[in-house]
Amino acid sequence: MTFTAIDFETATAFHPCSVGIVTVENGLIVDEYVTLIKPPKNEYNPYTIAVHGIYPRDTVNAKTFVQVYPEIKKRLQDRIVVAHNESFDRNVLSKSMALYG
Repeated sequence: MTFTAIDFETATAFHPCSVGIVTVENGLIVDEYVTLIKPPKNEYNPYTIAVHGIYPRDTVNAKTFVQVYPEIKKRLQDRIVVAHNESFDRNVLSKSMALYG
């Protein structure tokens, strides 16, 4: 089985603070990409921090979504993409893409 799995963590609403992407080909992991993402104004909701443990201090020097997007696109394009909570991750990706054009 060949697929790519994606998982976002968010700082507030749909603003991502990290992404993990793993590609599996014929049952073997062939690519892994994990990075922190600096959300707008580096603002966080205390609830999301309690969920994932990522703090503003962790992303203060991280790349923005715009800077990370080429890596995300490269790993998702023309792939079968899966996610544990697909509607959530799709929403984060599509709203972030729309926000930044």
